Amino acid sequence: MNAIQLLLRNSIDYAGLFPPAALDMPAAVDNYAAYRRSSESWALGRFVLPAGRLSEFTRASNRYAAAPSLAERWQLAALSGS
Repeated sequence: MNAIQLLLRNSIDYAGLFPPAALDMPAAVDNYAAYRRSSESWALGRFVLPAGRLSEFTRASNRYAAAPSLAERWQLAALSGS
């Protein structure tokens, strides 16, 4: 890992549920899983979602839970409304 990669490691959170992408949960989860397998995965940070959609996330991500290539736990950023 070079100096730029060390500096920017885990710095780009994935917010595919929000505009401009505004994907549905299964598509966003599939994208995040694919990005975690990419050569640029070192820059990927948390999966961002509304706290009220955590159970939907759990259902959509269950198929990745036991995947050996994704053994590391996913970090989430759950946003709550006011």
